[in-house]
Amino acid sequence: YDAYAYGDEEEDEDDEDEEIEPPAFISDLFREDADDDLTYDEDEDDIDEVFIPEIPASYAADDEIPEGDIPALRAALMSARQARDTDRQIELLEALGRAQVDEKLDNEAISTYNELVTLYEEDDENEEALLETLDTLTTLMVKTENAQPAILHANRGIQLAQELGDNDTRMHMSIALADARQATI
Repeated sequence: YDAYAYGDEEEDEDDEDEEIEPPAFISDLFREDADDDLTYDEDEDDIDEVFIPEIPASYAADDEIPEGDIPALRAALMSARQARDTDRQIELLEALGRAQVDEKLDNEAISTYNELVTLYEEDDENEEALLETLDTLTTLMVKTENAQPAILHANRGIQLAQELGDNDTRMHMSIALADARQATI
């Protein structure tokens, strides 16, 4: 017998007036919230504490560099950037670049080494490190078929290697330059 089909709705109306008890697994906090009307109330605006996330101690400037752990290196790098600690940024970027190369993340490594070049350019005392970074960057760009930027970095690296008297690096960069030029043909 279907009450709705025959127009006899009185039997079902009594069931609708009963309050349905929430399941036992719902916490008391949800069941006892009398002011859950989704409207703005000024008294609901009180904040007792402000949550400020802390940078884990493992990312502090004095700690060892987490070699090979890309997420930890990125977190530590973010901390060093916020602290404007250029020396720490350089250390972390070098480690991050090595880790990215090891993981075959060549495009990410190119970005990392480009950032290193920028930091080294700000400090004229790091010319040897700049040369090493240009060498690595040129090699990565040739590998990823970015010939034009590879040619620019190789020429710059060759000039710097001559100024520093580093014939081995100059030779390596000359070979990379030839490879990059071959790729443009």
